[in-house]
Amino acid sequence: VFVILSGDRIASTVAASVFVFALLVSLRYSPNSTMVGLCLFFALFTLLFILLEWLVFSPLLQFLTLYYGVSIGTFSVYDIYDDL
Repeated sequence: VFVILSGDRIASTVAASVFVFALLVSLRYSPNSTMVGLCLFFALFTLLFILLEWLVFSPLLQFLTLYYGVSIGTFSVYDIYDDL
């Protein structure tokens, strides 16, 4: 889904905003300080890219959304292959 949404400026902003919202919601259920740190880092990093996208207008957010989609897809294929 992230790969498809990385093609447009508004779509990548929506995808990144949903991702940041999901990270912030997951803070409520984070079991330890490492997960809290990772969630906050990725939320702030993605929020920085959203602000850069809309204030400077460069395709950084589209590339970040594409990166998230490709890395999630690659890991899911690896995880399925590992279970076989």
